[in-house]
Amino acid sequence: MPSISDVANDILSRLDSINGHTAATETSTAQIHTDTQAIRNTALQIQSEIAVLNNNVTTGLAALIQIELAGLQRLDQIIAQNSAVLCNLEHANDLLCRQLHRLDTIVDLQKSEVRLTGHLDAVIELAYGEEAMQVERRNELQERLDQCCPPKLPPPELCPEACPRPKWEPRKPDVSGFSPVLLPVPNRDGQVG
Repeated sequence: MPSISDVANDILSRLDSINGHTAATETSTAQIHTDTQAIRNTALQIQSEIAVLNNNVTTGLAALIQIELAGLQRLDQIIAQNSAVLCNLEHANDLLCRQLHRLDTIVDLQKSEVRLTGHLDAVIELAYGEEAMQVERRNELQERLDQCCPPKLPPPELCPEACPRPKWEPRKPDVSGFSPVLLPVPNRDGQVG
């Protein structure tokens, strides 16, 4: 049977062992608490960086939308200018078509007049020689008067009204609210500062 002193020593030895294990557990618990706090801080930093990146992406997209809207407005202006160009081309086509029809009519009339005038001149000269000479002198006198004091010509035909010219005021995209937030850069030790 062990003596009381052996039992007491055994108990003391076991208590020392328990104290040692308790201290080791306390150290492990403190390390777990420190590691948990570091993980929490890292998670908060990641959350903050995600918020900054989200803000950058959101304001960047807003700036791109403004730029796109300015481009669309410019396209609307180009379409309006093209419409004005087409209107002017239609006017020019109309004028050319009317001129062509009038020229065709004038050419036909002139051909007919040349034939008729030649025929009448020949008949008149045969029938009225003296009078034909007087008419010739009168025509020469009229030519001189026309050179001196030309007759007034009728006013030219009016052209179509000018096509409306589109007014354009360039739209400046509002990107004033966009300025990316820079993320903090960690140093060599991994600390942000």
